[in-house]
Amino acid sequence: LNAETRVLVRGQAYSRDAMQIGLSVGYPGGGFAGKYSALIPSSKFSAGVEFELEIPINRFHNKKNPDRSPIGCELTDWWCVAEASAARFEITSVELTEALETEKP
Repeated sequence: LNAETRVLVRGQAYSRDAMQIGLSVGYPGGGFAGKYSALIPSSKFSAGVEFELEIPINRFHNKKNPDRSPIGCELTDWWCVAEASAARFEITSVELTEALETEKP
């Protein structure tokens, strides 16, 4: 993961609830480096509507070590958790991308 990495999540919301998108990362030479998450507010979703979220890597934070960053680590797993137990989401794809050349300063 580098400073330009973005996580692109596509799916459909069946309810309007907040969601956390998370990444588990490891060190390039091996070993667990931590879990990072980004909170997506309920305002980003509408029930029955498809969504596309593009989340810059700098929005992902480690609750136990807030000063640490996932930049320089390797993605080992991703996950999502809805804030409400009755929430329903269908995730259709998750991919890592980088900022387009036109988006770079």
